[in-house]
Amino acid sequence: MATATLGLIGHTEIDDADSATDWNTLDTLDPDIKKEGTNSMTGVVRSNGTTFGVTKATAVSCSGEHLRFWVNTINIPYMQPESSNGYEVYVSDGTNTDYVVAFGSDTYNGGWFNLVIDCALFTTVTPANVVTWGMRANHTATAKNADNTWMDYVRYMDGYYITGGTGTSDTVKLSDVAVADKGTTTLYGYGIVEESEGVYFGSGEIQIGNGTTTTYFEMDGDVLVYTDKPVADGLYSLNGNGSGCNISITNSTIKASGTGNNNRPDVDMSTGSPGSVSVTDTVFIRGGAFTLGSGQTWTGCTFNDCEQITAGGADLRGSSVAGYEGTAGTAALLYSVAADPDGELDNMYFEKGTATTHAIEFDATNTPTTIYLRGIDFSGYNASNGQNDSTLYFPSTTKTYTVYLVGCTGNISYRVGTGGTVNLVINPVSFSITVIDNTTKNPIQFVAVTVWATATGNLPHEDSVSITSSGTTATVSHTAHGLSTDQWVEIAGCTQTEYNGIWQITKIDDNSYSYTFPGSGTSPATGTPISTALIINGETNALGQITDSRSYTADQGYSGKALKGSWEPVYQEASITGTLDKDNGASLTVSLVPD
Repeated sequence: MATATLGLIGHTEIDDADSATDWNTLDTLDPDIKKEGTNSMTGVVRSNGTTFGVTKATAVSCSGEHLRFWVNTINIPYMQPESSNGYEVYVSDGTNTDYVVAFGSDTYNGGWFNLVIDCALFTTVTPANVVTWGMRANHTATAKNADNTWMDYVRYMDGYYITGGTGTSDTVKLSDVAVADKGTTTLYGYGIVEESEGVYFGSGEIQIGNGTTTTYFEMDGDVLVYTDKPVADGLYSLNGNGSGCNISITNSTIKASGTGNNNRPDVDMSTGSPGSVSVTDTVFIRGGAFTLGSGQTWTGCTFNDCEQITAGGADLRGSSVAGYEGTAGTAALLYSVAADPDGELDNMYFEKGTATTHAIEFDATNTPTTIYLRGIDFSGYNASNGQNDSTLYFPSTTKTYTVYLVGCTGNISYRVGTGGTVNLVINPVSFSITVIDNTTKNPIQFVAVTVWATATGNLPHEDSVSITSSGTTATVSHTAHGLSTDQWVEIAGCTQTEYNGIWQITKIDDNSYSYTFPGSGTSPATGTPISTALIINGETNALGQITDSRSYTADQGYSGKALKGSWEPVYQEASITGTLDKDNGASLTVSLVPD
């Protein structure tokens, strides 16, 4: 068992309750019933409206702070319920006083209560001038005339960072943190991590690591619950910080209690590029925003009713995301890395919540234009494109995306920024051609390969079309063409020959596309325009290969040629014919004879 070392974050001590100076009502030192140091303050709280606390001669600003102290009372039989204000925490600047309900007879279970409150809730005091901190008791009857209430350790504090551990066999655990938080020979009583009956309760910022300091932190089968306190959004967090930080979380549960959004813990594992982060088979319930990092493992996890996950290149395979309730048109997961997510999001599950949101957003700036998604199950998203709850969201207004969805299920739709283009390729198969020298068997680069679709299959083959033009843009009306942006067609049969040729298209919709040509004075084109899809049109690479990937609903016939006759060495033309299997694609080797 490693020793946890704590470094305080945002800590300002107001009074440690080890001296009776400056205290009112609770004006007796108690060395036996305490949470911190050598004493607490105790006294008699009897009548309705009694106040107790500490007043300082010098103000301590509460701006941007969270006030914390411990309170303990046996006055539950005399206490108003929370709906009637129960016990209220208050601060005063000497002129103005603000009260906020802390608990009541129906919500306080006795014993030491860890009070944490966002000072922004005190709205009429002047933050810089606060001189008094305490509580007001709202009673239904007068309490017994005996010491009945205790208060200890008044301070402002956000949380702490944790260091310790030397390796994977010597790790800091939550049990170590709870011990360090409470203190042993010297009582600290910070109350950021507390343990009760095997469950750990968080009430502030928990930061693992602090820069380059070696830290190994582990959760295995633990439950960490962030308490339902009136805190500011963003205070509750579980963060990794620095290159010395190493985190392993397995088979654990991390959740927020209550129903408010401010007590959702944010999880940020990106600051200072942590050394290693491995989170597996762990459940997050009502989490805040997640910021993950490249090279991190987050496999088999469950994110239920959490805020947005920024993937950051982390491995999220097999994880489940359900019940995201963000702003309409946002997404449960943001992918913003300049690399294809292929292999990072495999076999995930996304289930839409009640809000009109997407499953995945692909950042307009960084995300590449070729994307592979494999085995993802999408549930509850709109089957129609262009909606705030379509499955995928591409905010780019300039890019053309080709998204290959392999083995994905559920409604798969998309929304794209105005001017952007998305081509969804469902369950694609590969058509690969390798060209070799017939004599040496070596691959040949710069071979022009052209392969047309034949009448066998669903790709266009000599389909009748109509063509109009404006300037150098030709627009083709082609019913159910099944083609995508950047694919190729051959147009033939037009009387105006400048329309005819092999063109790379831009998809407009399912029934039309456009291409750029030299321009014509006649629109629409006359004659008998026809269009045939090209499956492959280009040159082989250094390995002698050229490949196309797309989806097919039926076996597809093809016919084509391979030719290299422009410069030495030149080869005789070879024909290419066959049928491509819709489920398995095709892989051919074509031999060229030197000419």
